[in-house]
Amino acid sequence: MIPILLPENVSLIPQQVMVDETLSVSLRSALPTAVCPSCGHSSQRVHSRYQRRPSDLPVSGRPVCLIIEVRRFFCDQVGCPRTTFAEQMPSLVRPHAQRTQRLQSQLQELGLALGGEAGARWGKRWGMPSSPDSLLRLVRQAQSPAKKAATMVGIDDWAYTRRLRYGTIICDLETRKPLDLLPDRSVQTVCTWLEQHPEVEIISRDRWSEYATAAQKGAPQALQVADRWHVLNNLVEHLTHLLARQ
Repeated sequence: MIPILLPENVSLIPQQVMVDETLSVSLRSALPTAVCPSCGHSSQRVHSRYQRRPSDLPVSGRPVCLIIEVRRFFCDQVGCPRTTFAEQMPSLVRPHAQRTQRLQSQLQELGLALGGEAGARWGKRWGMPSSPDSLLRLVRQAQSPAKKAATMVGIDDWAYTRRLRYGTIICDLETRKPLDLLPDRSVQTVCTWLEQHPEVEIISRDRWSEYATAAQKGAPQALQVADRWHVLNNLVEHLTHLLARQ
């Protein structure tokens, strides 16, 4: 049971398993001592005990609750600001957390993939109940992956409100992922962004003169090109005019 339910580096002994709508597992520490988080002194003098009930990853679609007996120890180190301290299990669950680290990680992945409402619905089906707000909060806590400097970018406009208000989207043409959303499509805004990214070597854009001016001013070292869609669109327009004249 220990290898299945618990991480390898957590020294907890299962005491009892209760199966109902939720699978509840009672656990206690297998270590005789604990280390004070303030001074690093090891203590074996127990002050008191209390229970923590964090939720854990489901088993066969059934929610799991870990009932952990936590000991509070006296710290006898002279000069330590703590009189007592509770034993910690950071690899399993953080202090005061209601979910284990691995359940938090799975819910965060669920929120990133499906969002709040859909993630909450599917999480409940899979034995990981959570509210949409909780999933979105975990998504906001997720660390963004390190951004690689983009040398080839695509620039185009996008609509806040169609025909009324537009912004600018800048994408990495190699990864095909958005790099930034700019609040408008003015020459100054786009030029400022390009000046902050001197590594840009190729700029793919449409025929709009404002983007051409911004690219020339902000990234004079970059080659300006048109993507396949605009090349084909230009070809169709010229062929249409040519055939109309004939």
